[in-house]
Amino acid sequence: MNPIRTVEDLIEVIMARVKVRFYHNRPAREWATDRNALLKAVMRYGYECTGRGWRFEADVLAVRLLDLLNKIERPTTPGWFPIYLETAVDQHVRERAEEIQEAAAQTEVILAKVRAGLPVTTAARPPVASEMAAAVFLELKRRQTEKAEQLRLDREVKASEPDLFAAGKQRRREGAGARR
Repeated sequence: MNPIRTVEDLIEVIMARVKVRFYHNRPAREWATDRNALLKAVMRYGYECTGRGWRFEADVLAVRLLDLLNKIERPTTPGWFPIYLETAVDQHVRERAEEIQEAAAQTEVILAKVRAGLPVTTAARPPVASEMAAAVFLELKRRQTEKAEQLRLDREVKASEPDLFAAGKQRRREGAGARR
């Protein structure tokens, strides 16, 4: 396995594991339907960590997510797996908050030592993997919200449009009632 250095590598490895482990005997259509929601569920780990002020690189996130995926089983009860996975991520972060916080503090100490050797002008840092994962999660969530809002607006517009065939429908209903 190649080292995981970027969020793209992280996404590729984790999504491949999810597909092999949980969608191997399912129709390809189901994987295609669930893919974005699964990606959102996986990226929630970075969102939760960033929200708590914990910063990790992609390799650390990959280890933690692979550990989580190895521990969960495909639910036998009917339900949508991406929601189950997102709930499992939330529960994993809550249950292991102290452990994760300690690991993040060690990462911060290492980063502080590295930064101490850098000139002040290079203090700007690129986002770490957990922050990028959080950004991916938020973007997917924004798209999902926009899509739901557009569907709602489309339904409202359709409901407000006059029914051009209302008179014909009414006559058919009246004619059907007279035949009974």
